[in-house]
Amino acid sequence: HPHLRGEPRVALSPLDRAALKGMASEACCSAGAPIAAEYAGNGTVSTIGEDLAIYEVGTGPRLIVFVYDIFGFGAPPNNGTVRRVCDHFAESGFRVIMPDFYRGKPWTLDKFPPTTDELKAEFGAWWGSTAAYDVVKADITNTVLPYAASSGAESFAVAGTCWGGLMSCTLAGDCEGLALPLVGAAAVHGARLTAEHGTNSAVPLCLLPSGEDPPVDDIMAELASKPFADKCVSQFYADEVHGFLAARGNWGDEARGAAAHDALGRLVAFFASVFESPPPARDARAAASVAPLPFPAPSAWPLATLATMAPCARQTT
Repeated sequence: HPHLRGEPRVALSPLDRAALKGMASEACCSAGAPIAAEYAGNGTVSTIGEDLAIYEVGTGPRLIVFVYDIFGFGAPPNNGTVRRVCDHFAESGFRVIMPDFYRGKPWTLDKFPPTTDELKAEFGAWWGSTAAYDVVKADITNTVLPYAASSGAESFAVAGTCWGGLMSCTLAGDCEGLALPLVGAAAVHGARLTAEHGTNSAVPLCLLPSGEDPPVDDIMAELASKPFADKCVSQFYADEVHGFLAARGNWGDEARGAAAHDALGRLVAFFASVFESPPPARDARAAASVAPLPFPAPSAWPLATLATMAPCARQTT
């Protein structure tokens, strides 16, 4: 396990666990400090719409909208690893847009995990406003997709890490009225995923939890009856820390780097698979989907515990 390689772990007291209930997942809070990564990337940063900054790299009709974690857009010196992920997808033949949903106000590395009463209150307020799903859905619907469609995109997939994985899987069950057809969604060490995300999904899912995240067996079970079940993918990285592909993605470490590149390979293969087939017709997606999964208020979320974690029934690594 990564922590056995000498990496620090944040010990949360019972009071801290209760105070953080419903905010960032316990896996994220207890996984240790994020790693600052000064990587500007190969893409360009521009502003679309009124005020939405995007990191864009790659070309072509196959678009991936990448949703970062709570540490944000990857502007140096923080969280540059998310731009490395985008660049990797572009090098694999996809056009990638990573919007700055937080509008320059991510949760900063120096405030994580929030352990004082003041920081906990600040984090809860930030999570319910700056990081709200409604912001993400509106930005993708009203700004990102119209911009991408006007410049050659024909369909899109959405992918994210931690918070971004939650946003991606929520959008998978709430994909009507979009300017481009959604063909798939992916979550790497996704936060707060539940069986309802499988129930509600109208597109194939790729789920890659770490050893510190809850298993995704219940989600995969819900997907098994879908007409696109054969395109759904899960891989459990039993030896990896939450955040291994993003905020804690020390790709220079031999073991961590190998896991990150394995996950990237699986994501690229998943995207190639879902883009290969024609996107499902809008009426077929509507029939496959139940009512959009409501994005729960932070206070309504159960706190995941490490005791509930077990290897995914499909695959382990």
